[in-house]
Amino acid sequence: MIKRILILAVVRLLSAALSVGAASVTPSAATDYIFTTPLFPASIRGEVMGDPPAYYDPRGEDVDWMFEAFEERFALMDGVMPSLDTYFYPSFGTWDLSATNNFIRWSTAVNSSGKTNVVVGYSLLTNAPTFSLASQDVAALYDQIQLVLLTRRLGYETGSDTGYRIFYLDASAELSDSARVAYDRYRAPSYTNVTSSIIYTNLVSTNLSTVVMPMTNGTVSVFTNMWSATYSFPVTNAVTNVVEACPIDYCHALTGPFPGFPNAAEFDAAVMRPKRDGVTARMYDALRAASRLADEISITNVSPPSVIYSHSIYDSPDGQVETSGTTTNNSGFVGCSYTIYGLNQMSYTWDSQSGQYVVYPQMSVTESRTPVYDAEAPTRFSSDVVTTGNAARVEIEAAYAIVEFYYLAAHQVGGPTNMTWETDSYVDKIIVIPVAGASLDVSHPGALARVRLDAMALCASAASAAGVPGIPDDAAEYSPQLGSSSVWNADCSGIVVIYRTKPTSKFSSW
Repeated sequence: MIKRILILAVVRLLSAALSVGAASVTPSAATDYIFTTPLFPASIRGEVMGDPPAYYDPRGEDVDWMFEAFEERFALMDGVMPSLDTYFYPSFGTWDLSATNNFIRWSTAVNSSGKTNVVVGYSLLTNAPTFSLASQDVAALYDQIQLVLLTRRLGYETGSDTGYRIFYLDASAELSDSARVAYDRYRAPSYTNVTSSIIYTNLVSTNLSTVVMPMTNGTVSVFTNMWSATYSFPVTNAVTNVVEACPIDYCHALTGPFPGFPNAAEFDAAVMRPKRDGVTARMYDALRAASRLADEISITNVSPPSVIYSHSIYDSPDGQVETSGTTTNNSGFVGCSYTIYGLNQMSYTWDSQSGQYVVYPQMSVTESRTPVYDAEAPTRFSSDVVTTGNAARVEIEAAYAIVEFYYLAAHQVGGPTNMTWETDSYVDKIIVIPVAGASLDVSHPGALARVRLDAMALCASAASAAGVPGIPDDAAEYSPQLGSSSVWNADCSGIVVIYRTKPTSKFSSW
């Protein structure tokens, strides 16, 4: 019997601590809210209604937590913390005059008994709340949250060439794990899609009515009533968006634009407001799905000086001359580059004694490569938004080198005095190549993406993706076929970084 009583006591305690079916969330205390200031701090206990809802009358924490969760994701999307500008936050109540020590400013009023009390106290805060209320109608806020927050910036703007870099992307889209040819250099394709937009048109209706009223003196009184009414009705318009492709579109496994954020607000066609049905579940889904961002960014640090190797053989009638050597240029440049050029051509000279042209081979090989090094590129994030609250809110999920790849192969035709070159193959493409081991460096005010670049390996991957002959394994051993020339060149000065964000405002089960 004692054991049963103890068990029942524990069950009652747990039931009191968390509503049945409710969701446990973080943050669970008002003091842990970083991106907003809770309007109802006393109600914060780390519990929201959940999905399906455990209760149907939203508490203050349901709204406060929702705003904190959205604002954290907006801060990560923007890459910066909320403004640290100070402002005065009012608290309404009745306090003794001794409570003025708790406020920066205050307002007083005299009650019916003649006592002066503080009725409004202003505290100086540095993290502005995202909303204010004229009343405490918590349920009505769901319309505002859905309309102002969910559709504000989480949506994916396919018609904007900056939409790829700013807004959240589909977190479930499969990423590419191999090099992909994007498009011809300077000839990026365009994507066109047609979407529907709802606009509201006003319709004015007018009417005239006459009221005849008998009077007691036998006459009648005539009253003319003219009225008009205006109401709005929705009209659906087709909107065509055209957007130019960018390297980010080639970082996922499918074709076409990188899939955008999948959760969008649903609107009631009859009234200009979001649908109430399922709005909470949709917002929970949106918060959980907002976890992938992408940047196309330029490398900023200078690479080590390039190493240049040259090898040439002149097999002239006067005797063979062979030279080779390795040099290092004076300075590095931003990004990395690899070039190898091989030429084995037939040259000729006039032999006055024989009265004929003498043909002989002339071969040269030149290789220039940037040594392997760690490149750095500035991300959208300030380091404090990544690490505030001792949380690692962002990590690099994948990184891709944006490679400008050039290949040309030709062969020699004709004889002395009319030798010319004919092109066999010509490729000039943007190629997106995965690079492993990218990391986020938050030791600076602005977080940096750090990635190791191997220029020769990038060139080899680009050649394979473009379907052209592979680069020679060793320039010193490379001997082009007689009467041919080939050049491979790969330049990389930018990268695509795919981020996986890890907000701390979430369900404990996420």
